[in-house]
Amino acid sequence: MKESQEKYEELTCTKDARVDSQKWRNCLRLYVESEYMIKATEIVEMVGLNHLLSTDWFLIFEINFHGLLNVLSCNDIDLITKWKHYFLKVCELFAVDRLA
Repeated sequence: MKESQEKYEELTCTKDARVDSQKWRNCLRLYVESEYMIKATEIVEMVGLNHLLSTDWFLIFEINFHGLLNVLSCNDIDLITKWKHYFLKVCELFAVDRLA
């Protein structure tokens, strides 16, 4: 069931749908939840982390945290490095010195 939903979301998410970031967030969430981190990484790179952050930072924080935990259990150093970078980028929003 989840696979068919992922496939449907992926098919409806085209490169031209960058404006409709809700579809991208749904796709990204489904891939991270199913631990399909290669596809999740492709989405982040195609849409852009800054664009995703600008639309729903709390959801992207949650997705990035979950994604980081997923990739830490694999042996792919490139994925680990990318998701650490994504998570650090999201955490910059919470820097204490930026709140003052």
